[in-house]
Amino acid sequence: MRRVLKITKAPFFGTQVEAWRYARNALWANLLFGDDIRLEGILLTQEGASIVISQPLVQGDSPTLEQIAQWFTDQGYRADGFNKWCNEAGTVIADTHPGNFIRIEDGTLIPIDLQILSVGAADL
Repeated sequence: MRRVLKITKAPFFGTQVEAWRYARNALWANLLFGDDIRLEGILLTQEGASIVISQPLVQGDSPTLEQIAQWFTDQGYRADGFNKWCNEAGTVIADTHPGNFIRIEDGTLIPIDLQILSVGAADL
């Protein structure tokens, strides 16, 4: 299976800001969505450290906001602000805009870069 590499921009680690939060977000994405995010390494640059991850290559197009809302609703989530969803277990997911999903040929939505703010114990 082909994979896509992603490198954080030093000295930050995406919206997670800290390396351990970035790594935790990747782990949670694997647990919640059955993703296959892998830590490939650390790059040391003049600006600081960057984390390198990979994910499976997924081809498709961007879903609509309505399709994203249906995807979350079907999984027991409710809207909780702008591009943010939560469930009864206490899991909170943000940054849920169309650019962070891929809709594959059969209509299935694949999350690719969601920000998982918390995970309820029942979801672990």
